[in-house]
Amino acid sequence: MLSDVNDRNGYLNKTFSCSCGRVHKTSLKSINLEKGAARALAAQIISDGYRCPLIVADRNTWSAAGGFIEPELKKAGITYRLHILPGEEIHPDE
Repeated sequence: MLSDVNDRNGYLNKTFSCSCGRVHKTSLKSINLEKGAARALAAQIISDGYRCPLIVADRNTWSAAGGFIEPELKKAGITYRLHILPGEEIHPDE
């Protein structure tokens, strides 16, 4: 199980058993939690080789970062799909 959220590499392209009894898999190639990550997203998508990424965000995050992300993706010619999680406050349950 991955327990240290600060160990970003532990989440990249991994399969792991979870305390919930299930096996989880990620195909993530990179994680960027640094300051300015929203502005760097288009370059990261291109670098990672994604063609039509699915962007998932809660309403608060998209309100804060969407204004930076959308123009950068458009400028880079990146087609994407967007899913805004429903609800005002999102809490993980796993």
